[in-house]
Formats: sequence, C-alpha cells, structure tokens
Amino acid sequence: MDEASWKSLHQLAKDAGERGWWSKYKDVFSADGLPSFEVEASCIRTYQTQVIPGLLQTTAYTRAVFTGTSMVQEEQIQRHVDGRMKRQEILERLHPPEYVAIIDEAALRRSAGGEEVMREQLDHLIDMAKRPKMSIHVLPFSSGMHAANLGSFQILDFPEPTDPTIGYMETPTCKIFSEEDGEIRRYETLWREAHNAALTAAQSVSFIRDVIASLKGTT
Repeated sequence: MDEASWKSLHQLAKDAGERGWWSKYKDVFSADGLPSFEVEASCIRTYQTQVIPGLLQTTAYTRAVFTGTSMVQEEQIQRHVDGRMKRQEILERLHPPEYVAIIDEAALRRSAGGEEVMREQLDHLIDMAKRPKMSIHVLPFSSGMHAANLGSFQILDFPEPTDPTIGYMETPTCKIFSEEDGEIRRYETLWREAHNAALTAAQSVSFIRDVIASLKGTT
C-alpha cells in the first residue's frame, strides 16, 4: 500500500470515529446538536458578535467564557471546555472543512480571563488565519450599523448535493436549526451584508495585531 492510500484509509477510520463522539457529552450537547452537523460539513460560515467563535477558542479562553456565566455550574465547566476542544478536532483533519469567520470587534475587545488569556487567544486567531482553508474577518465598530447586528449565527454547507444548507443560531433558551429555503436565503443575505462590512483577511490580521498591542494593562 502506498503512502497516499494509507493516509486515505487512516483518515476514513478517523472520520468514522468522529461521528457520534458527542454522545459522550449529552450533558453539554443535545443528541442532534451542532457537532453532529459540523463533523459532516464541507463549509462552515460563522458570524459572532460577543465572543470568539467556539471552533477558534483556546482552552483558557473557553474556560473564562464558561466561568463568567451563571448558566454553567462550577462542576460542569470542565465538561463544557472538553466538549468545545473536542469540537475543534474537525479543523485538524487531513481534509478539514472550509471555515470562514466574521468576528465583531466587540468579541476581540471584551476581556475574558485577563491580559494573558486574551493575548494567547488573539495570537491563536492570527495563527489560524494562516491556514489554507481558513478565513477570518473582523467587523470593526467603524462599520456602524449593519443587517446582521441582531445576533450571531452559522451557515453550514455539505458535500452531498441532496443535503440542504443549514442555518443555526442560539438564544438563551434554545438552539434553532433552519433549512427552509426562505430562511436560508435570509441567512445568506445577512452573511453577505456582514461580509461586505467586514475587513479583508489581511486587514483583519493587522487589526488583531493592533488589539494585541493595546492589551497592556488589561485585568
């Protein structure tokens, strides 16, 4: 068996093992939750307003996020951190999905865990932005109001033509999955509006570097 064939078989085995891993985290994810779609997606587009997207978070940042909410009990925090880190494994696959993130400036500015944690997190964003199938765009305050300012959402596309595109958003009380054509068109419109208002990938990396430089004195 040549090296290419071995890598292909190895990847198939790994991907098969990925499917269903979230069943071990029923206390964190619902049985048919977001990870079950992310692991199958060929392209994931996310717009985040208040926090760094989950698939791009460092361990320390994730812990700070869950520590800062009364909705997660102290004894459950590590489970949530572990579950989020497990989700990120799809980006480490031999053939990861295309991932495009639009991150509002508010998420970059809001301190989570202090200066060291934020510096590590923002450095991580810059490193991830260098990956070939990864694109990170900052939506700065200077862009003003825009169509997507009502909340975060994701759009997931799949390799099979018969699999519908899925729109996803969370509220404090529920997770909403949409695949109806009209709703998906609305998600696509919101995405275009946010993308048009955001900085280019190169500009975004420079912007993140500027935010890092401003971190001195953050508590």
